[in-house]
Amino acid sequence: MMAKSPRKRIRWWLVGSVYALLTAVAMVVGGVVLAIDQADTTYQLAIESLQQRARNSCLMAHQTFERSVTQALRIASQAYTPNKTWDPTTALRNETADHITPWWCEWFALDNDTMAIWPPIAPAEPPPLPTETAPVWFLEAQDVEFREGNALAAIEIYRKCTGNATAKPWRQRAWTAIAACHAKLGQFNEAIEIYDRLLAETETTAAGVRLLDLHLARVDTLLHVNRTGDARTAIDRIEQDIRSRRFALRDRADAEILIRRIQSAGSVPDAEIEARRQELLDEMERQRQSRQLATLVREVFRQSESETDAFAPAGPGYQIFESRTPAGDLLLVYRDDDLADGRRIRIGARVNSAVVAASVEAISQSASTTAPDFRLTKSDSDVPADAPFAEPVGRLAPDWVLIPNERAIRHARATAATQRNVIVGATAAVGLSLILTVWAVIAGVRGQMRLAQLKAEFVANVSHELKTPLSLIRMFGETLWLGRVQDENQAREYHGIIARESERLTHLIDNILDFSQVQAGRKAYSLTECDIAGVVRDTMDGYWHELERAGFEHHVQIEADLPTIQADANAIAQVLVNLLSNAVKYSGDRKYVAVAVRRTSLGSRAAVEISVEDHGIGLSPADRQRVFEAFFRADDDRVRARRGSGLGLSLVRHTIDAHGGRIGVESGPEHGTTFRIVLPV
Repeated sequence: MMAKSPRKRIRWWLVGSVYALLTAVAMVVGGVVLAIDQADTTYQLAIESLQQRARNSCLMAHQTFERSVTQALRIASQAYTPNKTWDPTTALRNETADHITPWWCEWFALDNDTMAIWPPIAPAEPPPLPTETAPVWFLEAQDVEFREGNALAAIEIYRKCTGNATAKPWRQRAWTAIAACHAKLGQFNEAIEIYDRLLAETETTAAGVRLLDLHLARVDTLLHVNRTGDARTAIDRIEQDIRSRRFALRDRADAEILIRRIQSAGSVPDAEIEARRQELLDEMERQRQSRQLATLVREVFRQSESETDAFAPAGPGYQIFESRTPAGDLLLVYRDDDLADGRRIRIGARVNSAVVAASVEAISQSASTTAPDFRLTKSDSDVPADAPFAEPVGRLAPDWVLIPNERAIRHARATAATQRNVIVGATAAVGLSLILTVWAVIAGVRGQMRLAQLKAEFVANVSHELKTPLSLIRMFGETLWLGRVQDENQAREYHGIIARESERLTHLIDNILDFSQVQAGRKAYSLTECDIAGVVRDTMDGYWHELERAGFEHHVQIEADLPTIQADANAIAQVLVNLLSNAVKYSGDRKYVAVAVRRTSLGSRAAVEISVEDHGIGLSPADRQRVFEAFFRADDDRVRARRGSGLGLSLVRHTIDAHGGRIGVESGPEHGTTFRIVLPV
């Protein structure tokens, strides 16, 4: 049976290798697809777990708030009294510290007609005066007071407007004007008496003039008569009435006027003026919010009485009402109670949605074992477009949602990526190992084939190398032995040929033996103190005749006072002979050889460099990479035409490596070759 040729074997190896490679690629691609799909599933499961945690946090918070709302409304209802002293915040103060979360913004109470009975509301402006025409006497008195400047005459005319025939608002306006005229005339006591009487007759507001204006006018009059103590008392009463909401500050200008009176009376040190101003402004804002809440609550309840779904029960013991108004979103919780006198009231509070939402966020964070996984945001504005979910906080905080923060999303992605990477890595490892195995087999086969080819070429070259000198030695030896050469000069020439061929044969055999020892790991070098300059000089003297015979121009340049090195002199000499032999073989028509020895460095150590330069055929970049391989000979007809074993430069590299040195080559096609050997001192 005929064996398969090497070409066919290689073909079958390539077919099998391609099949194995395609299998490995398919395995890797399938693993990647599986990893991506599994990673997506893992990511979705992680996000669903986060969303369930967020939903549980919202549920826990709402359960807590349902209990808190129920208890707070019950306590506020029990504390209610049918007067303006009822204050649910005070009633809840002690409870808040224990177990009731302060979720409310403002409390309210409405009667049967949805009129606000809490919080107490002080009008910022007096009621409008009657629509009838102002009394003639009042207009005449104003003309006398302001145009003629006759305050005394104006008093008499104003008094005509204070009778019962005149409407009450105009009577109050007239008495106020009379007090002002007395003050203009310097009759301050009379003015104070009138102001006291007007204030005593008024409970919450004057019909024709603002209570605050009456109080301030009285304070000004007291200050004119230097009754500073009474003025301070009057100012204290003004502030108390503002806090109890008998009347209201209209705007910041009212607050500034009152602050100036406080400064004039000296009732507050200058250092505390700014704090007192801020207290007044804060109270003014609270009153504004109370008026707004009362108006808003009254209107939305009136408009929604027929909308039964708006009042659907939202929890045990309370109801919830949600409305969007021009003034803003309104979320109320309330309960209806019957009073002992048969009246029915509705007690409730406006929910502070931010507090509810913050509580949900706190519960979600407390459930995290490390850093928080969620953050709170407005549902209509701040939710990122790429947020995987936005869990609504619930009806008590309708504008808030809980979303996973960046850390939680990164963790979910990292978990999915880890699983994906594990699958991809395992698949890639298996595929890569298969690819590497196939590649190693291919490389091994190719290497063995290349090695076999090189060995075959080596055997052919060595056979030729051995046959040629042996033939010459035999031929010229027989000629001389048979006495066929009578000319003494010709006989001497034949003897020289026999000697040179014997030397060449010895050199070839030595290279083969050295290579055999290198391959077996038995090649040893005797390192001693070596005068490298002497070794180079002696080697060149011994090779001089060969260079001269071949017609080479040769130069030797040795730097003076070179240091000695630890080296095997014979091995270094053999290295130099190999390099000179290559230069002679492959120089072509440009016969030039230069050998130089000089100082240099090898890393941080001093060293000696030996360079061998020729102007021969040179090496291509590809051949330059392989020039030190065993059995290698350049793919050039001029090289193939020369005898050689392909072992010389391989032995040179091994020798230099054994000496701890370095060898390099600089060459280019038709530009000659320079070998540089660096040996450490």
